[in-house]
Amino acid sequence: MNPTKDLKILLIQLRLDESMIPIERAGFVASSGLAERHWETLDVFRNPDFQPAVLDNYDAFVIGGLSDDPSDTTEMPPFFEPWLQNLFRLMQYGIEIKKPGLLSCGGFMLASHMLGAEIVIDPDQRELGIYTLTLSDIAKNDILFKTLPNEFKAVSGHIKSTNTLPSNCELLVSSERCPIHGFKVKNAPFYAFQFHPEIQCKDLEIRVTLYKEKYFETEEAYLEFIANMADTSIANSIVVRFLTLVEHHKSS
Repeated sequence: MNPTKDLKILLIQLRLDESMIPIERAGFVASSGLAERHWETLDVFRNPDFQPAVLDNYDAFVIGGLSDDPSDTTEMPPFFEPWLQNLFRLMQYGIEIKKPGLLSCGGFMLASHMLGAEIVIDPDQRELGIYTLTLSDIAKNDILFKTLPNEFKAVSGHIKSTNTLPSNCELLVSSERCPIHGFKVKNAPFYAFQFHPEIQCKDLEIRVTLYKEKYFETEEAYLEFIANMADTSIANSIVVRFLTLVEHHKSS
């Protein structure tokens, strides 16, 4: 599957830490099969005053991670306020006009919150590393997943989880630790994943090293994590599959 070369994708980045912005962008670009010029970035911390209609200029939108979110509370921190409601309005607009959307990790959590799911801090659901994901029966007939194996490996790193599937959504993916790992809004091409389809195994160490004090209590735990890498190429193929969906949506 090779998406056409005339797609225009908006990457919405939720990174207070500016050092993560080019790293995250590079992950999405590399996984997409498209050149840099097909991706434009909206940096919400530096450009918080945006309107939902910005989506009208693009074929699809992608929302990445949120590593600056405090891990000890489920409340939205005050420093999100300049852009948070604008982002909620943009996501809702995207659903209403059926603009294809792909959200990972932090984007998943904000979409879950916006759509009414319960956000929790549950140590039993916490993940950091590469995990086996399992498709739901609905996912087996979804355009993004229907030719994938029932189980595959993917990168996941989160402290917060959701205990409930948002209303009007369909469960797509689960892991042993985290039962709600991905969902789709019914009758709209709006996909949200707790895991990272854009992070390839070879890039995981870079991401984790930047935040190792946040996630690891000891250097030994960090080194053990680095030693346990695995192939995530099936999960990484989801970005291209999404862009193939975008292509079909655009042509129709």
